[in-house]
Formats: sequence, C-alpha cells, structure tokens
Amino acid sequence: ELTPKALTKFISGLPCGNGKHGYYRALRVLCFWLYKQDYVDANPILKVDSPKLAKRILPAVTAKQVDVLVDEAECLRDQCIVSLLFESGLRLSEVCRLKKADIDWDTRTLRVVVKGNREEKAMFGERTERLLQVYLSVNGSDKLFDLGFRGVQHMLERLGEKTGIR
Repeated sequence: ELTPKALTKFISGLPCGNGKHGYYRALRVLCFWLYKQDYVDANPILKVDSPKLAKRILPAVTAKQVDVLVDEAECLRDQCIVSLLFESGLRLSEVCRLKKADIDWDTRTLRVVVKGNREEKAMFGERTERLLQVYLSVNGSDKLFDLGFRGVQHMLERLGEKTGIR
C-alpha cells in the first residue's frame, strides 16, 4: 500500500545507512509521477521526511605530518602546493586557479574566487612564503601552478602512498 506510513516504514527499515536517501529520492520521483498521471489522489511522499545523511568527519593532519609531506614532496612546486593547501585551508580547485597577481606579499594573503563565485582572501604562513618566493624566481608562467585539479590530486595520492599519510 502506498501511504506515508508505509513509505516511512520501508525507508527506515533499509539497512543501507546513507543509501536510504537514494531510495527516498527514487520513491519521490515515482510518487510525483503517479500523482501527475492520476494513479493516486494525493502524493504520499509529501508527508514523508527525508532521511538524514550521516556526516563523515575527515581525519585531521598534524603539523608534524604536514612537515613530512612538504619534505617528501617530489619538487619545489609540489612543496608549495602542499604547504599552501594546509596553511591557507583553500580547496584544491581554488589553489589550481591561482595566478601570480593574486598574491599580496605584504599581508601574506591570496585573492581567491571561492565557492559561490565570491572573491575572498586566504592567508598563508612563513614557510609557504619562503617556498613561493623561491618557486616564483624560477617559474615564468602567469598561473601560479601549471597543474590542473587531477594533476594535484594524483600528486597528493602519490605523496600519501610514499609517506603513509592519508
């Protein structure tokens, strides 16, 4: 029977944790279709609450682990990227889009376009400043790092395998 109570009982009885939300979405589409096609008089899914998703807490990286990652990076560019990611808290995609002109050396900040296409400032520390100054003295490109999202992702995966830090 297709009632709000039956749908709630079915969804809550599923053993799949966060997979319940996928079932809910599929049932919602089905119920809206059944209602539009006049197979049901009322849409039962409107009275069913969406299952709550469990939030995954990512493991924290210690300062010592960051030091190891920076030291074990293959090249100066990779050291800059790792240091910048951890000191600034920027997303990978944000780091990949940075340009040399985005750096304000006086305040040790970066002008960055963040999620939602907003412009923000991100701070970086002394280590990143030193690494960037050396790196930029030998890199002539307008982009800060000539590496895309997947390239940085693969570099970080290789570095994680090399150091055992995940």
